[in-house]
Amino acid sequence: MNFPVDVGEKYALIALNADTDIQSPVDLGSGISAHPEGSFELPGHWKKWLGSMRAEDIEKSSLFLIIKTKSEHPAVLDGQNLELMRKAGNLYWGLLASDRLALEGAGTHLTGANSGDGPDVRQIAELHRHVRVLGMMPKAVTEAHLRRAKNLAFNLQELLAMPGMRRMQLAISTFLLAFTENDLGERIHQFVRALDGVTRVRDRHEFKKRSVLLAGPDYQDLCLQLYAIRSNIEHFNDPEKGLDVLPSRESQLRACRYSIAAEALARHCFSHLVENRQLWPHFTDDQVESFWKRPIAEQSQIWGPAFDLTSALAGFRPEWVPHLSDMGEDD
Repeated sequence: MNFPVDVGEKYALIALNADTDIQSPVDLGSGISAHPEGSFELPGHWKKWLGSMRAEDIEKSSLFLIIKTKSEHPAVLDGQNLELMRKAGNLYWGLLASDRLALEGAGTHLTGANSGDGPDVRQIAELHRHVRVLGMMPKAVTEAHLRRAKNLAFNLQELLAMPGMRRMQLAISTFLLAFTENDLGERIHQFVRALDGVTRVRDRHEFKKRSVLLAGPDYQDLCLQLYAIRSNIEHFNDPEKGLDVLPSRESQLRACRYSIAAEALARHCFSHLVENRQLWPHFTDDQVESFWKRPIAEQSQIWGPAFDLTSALAGFRPEWVPHLSDMGEDD
């Protein structure tokens, strides 16, 4: 199958390294489609434009997401291409927010058009890389994940366009950047910083109190420690300052569990917020503090059930985390 962009169409493409159960192209509607590895051939002239190694890397990707639209000026790189790139970036954000998925490394993000001589490439960039924490099996990307990602992307575009969402814009960007962190302390720091966009707290004790709404009362102490790590990193201290002292291996496993917990909680909170439009007016820059001043019963009625962190951590397997000595680090 040829690259699926017709004459007179512009497109944006995301090429990802992902485990997926998608076996054939999936039409997601609104000009968006998903394609597994081998479902089409990249145009031969791309190797000249991109270089053979870059083109081969793209061709070896296991999942492609394409957004297309008709254009009156397909030969011109313009705002229409930039808009397609932005929508594709939102789709990638939606995929990360949809579940803990088997993505790896930095995908490729490009745009172009078919003006009559076949699809061309006008702009190319790398997506923010995705680093996966060891200790828990990720999920293969399914059609359900893709459809949820599309809905999240569409809602995200509208939420970010609302007046008074500067704090939320920064938090949503920080959520994306957190996935790029290989250092577990910095990764926890970024996910909890992102959650600050929702909780708007000033210290760990206030975060502990407000975490009851997000994760329930059983995880207040965990959330207190997550915020402590966030503060330690923010102020250039040892990530474990103030935490219980543990043997090296137990400390390593705690860092993995806490990183997975921070990611899971942040993912739930942002996907929940983006999917539920009735929440948006409560989390604007000038209204979020009023929300947190309400009684917890009113907060729960507005926000909904707390996230089940027990289920989110149930699949953690310590034996899947190599010892530090096996990774060339001191034990």
